[in-house]
Amino acid sequence: MIKSYLINMQRSGDRLQAMSARLDALGLPFERIAAVDGATLTDEQIAEFVRERPLEGSGDAFSTGPRKWTASNIGCFLSHQAAWRIAADSDDAYTAIFEDDMHLSDALPALLASTHWLPGGPSIVRLEPSYNRIKLDAKVADIAGRQLRLVRPSTYQHCWPVCAGALIISRDAARLLLAAQARWHTMADIFLFGWNESPVAHQLSTYQLSPAACIQDKFFHAAAENIVFTSTIDAPLTHAQKRRSTHWKAKAIALLRVAQGYRKVVFAP
Repeated sequence: MIKSYLINMQRSGDRLQAMSARLDALGLPFERIAAVDGATLTDEQIAEFVRERPLEGSGDAFSTGPRKWTASNIGCFLSHQAAWRIAADSDDAYTAIFEDDMHLSDALPALLASTHWLPGGPSIVRLEPSYNRIKLDAKVADIAGRQLRLVRPSTYQHCWPVCAGALIISRDAARLLLAAQARWHTMADIFLFGWNESPVAHQLSTYQLSPAACIQDKFFHAAAENIVFTSTIDAPLTHAQKRRSTHWKAKAIALLRVAQGYRKVVFAP
């Protein structure tokens, strides 16, 4: 069985309890990774981190300019980096990494039971939805009633998968991530998947499970009032960002991407 690790902050005991119950119900053992809480970082620690990681060439049309490190972003990156280090040092070729706000499909045990369906090389298999519209190549495997498909690289804005809440990472990929120069570090999911911002993403093969087998709580619920675990990283969208996302140009671009074959991958329980 592929070993599972859960990233969880000390102050988020409610999340640990919820995820423990969900994983236990599926008969899936896991080990907790003590996440770095950005709120505990000193100004000196933040300044030192940022100095080595200038976020060169970051940002896109949806941003208000180049991206900026926040304490929460830094904590998230360092937490995922700790998980990559475990995967890189493991005797196992693959490691499953989960954030602590995921809903899980009943198919997850079958997915983690063996590695025969997983691709080789520096690869990452996404177990959660794409959230953005992405383009998938032909399937490379069938597993537990789902397809594994290679994500086609795209430099279009918002045409690469976002979030890193549930994935299977190969040892080769983890070592590649750890070997990257600090100057290329950016927000964890952009570092992994953001082809228009991260040179490291170009060196990885990203695969998408379709339909997905995990989903973040904030995307699971149709009504905002039902969300239990909101993001501990993302700031609410500004009025300007909301206005841009509903502008006719944004809608026209979305329609164009659909016509070009970009689709969102959804979750199935």
